[in-house]
Amino acid sequence: KNGNIWITLSRQDHRAVCEFEDDGPGISDTIQQRVFERFQSDRKADCTADRTCIGLGLAIVQNIIQVHRGTIQAGRGLKASGALFTIRFPVHVRNN
Repeated sequence: KNGNIWITLSRQDHRAVCEFEDDGPGISDTIQQRVFERFQSDRKADCTADRTCIGLGLAIVQNIIQVHRGTIQAGRGLKASGALFTIRFPVHVRNN
């Protein structure tokens, strides 16, 4: 709530790269390798009757990205102590 998000777009070789970084609590080291698995979440304490946290969101995101031949990685933020998600998609260049 009332945090910051930084979005960076770039091109590296033949890939479009999009980085999403925030200044939230980040992703704990214990779950970082499993964050894209279904039903994984370290935000259970933040869940309420109005806000469910079942751990499916990032698994769905990863599946959508993979269908488009992309990749997603999670890590620690560089600007702040929050999370950093890096998404890469192949770029196809047409020669006219």
